[in-house]
Amino acid sequence: MDSGFQSDRAQLPRNMIENSMFEEEPDVVDLAKEPRLHPLEPDDVEYEPHSSRLLVRGLGEHDLEDDEEDYESSARLLGMSFMNRSSNHRNNMSGAYNQETSGGPCSLSSARTVLVGAFVVVIILSIAMVVYFLPKCTFTKEGCHKKNTTLTLIYPLASNGQVFPWPKMRLPNAVVPVHYDLTLHPNLTTLNFAGSVQISLLVKEDTNNITLHSSGLKIVKATLTPKVSSQPKDVQILEYLQHQQIAIKVNPMLLKGDTYILNLEYSGNLSDGFSGFYKSCYQDKNKTR
Repeated sequence: MDSGFQSDRAQLPRNMIENSMFEEEPDVVDLAKEPRLHPLEPDDVEYEPHSSRLLVRGLGEHDLEDDEEDYESSARLLGMSFMNRSSNHRNNMSGAYNQETSGGPCSLSSARTVLVGAFVVVIILSIAMVVYFLPKCTFTKEGCHKKNTTLTLIYPLASNGQVFPWPKMRLPNAVVPVHYDLTLHPNLTTLNFAGSVQISLLVKEDTNNITLHSSGLKIVKATLTPKVSSQPKDVQILEYLQHQQIAIKVNPMLLKGDTYILNLEYSGNLSDGFSGFYKSCYQDKNKTR
């Protein structure tokens, strides 16, 4: 029985590490008590480690014949431990790499980014198509009107409460002046003036009013006379102070191509500034004129 057991052990490699199922207690090799190859010098201090025992399973006290076998056994043990750690590290790294390549947080975030970008592109294209296919129009309070549709203009009120016939700041082109005859009579004592003007007009479009600029003038008399008949027409004067305009309403309507003479008599005060008909002073022999 003992001889068979010894023969089985003899067939195993001498430095083989057996598994934990082996029932023998591990032999303890105290490396600190082994004889040294090189003795210490007298001045050297020997360092004795507190824990320098190496547990080796399957090795008896008398199995290590020399220092070379002890060194070889320790090197094999350390090498196999390092190889096991290296293989575990490689396995962990390969698992992490497979997780990243197979689809992790990065793939999810990239897919989400692609979806958001596609959604934004679809919205931009939809807006562009809507703007392109909408009919061109002008947006007002009444809504969207087509380009060729005539908009309803809102006319202001004149100073007397009636509707002023022209709503814009610039004068209309239905009637244009051709010639002016102007007369002014300033009064340097009262610092006011009186004046009259005859304006030759050409009608470009059929209309029932003539709009002029006027500021700070009081219209005393107004007549409109056709050049053909020399018969004056009845007129009505309206004033819109905000645009500094007056409108001369006529009845019947003025016809395109006809010519008229508009006669206006008015009065006003000499201006204190440099607009309109203004006064100015100068010195003459220590006297202000």
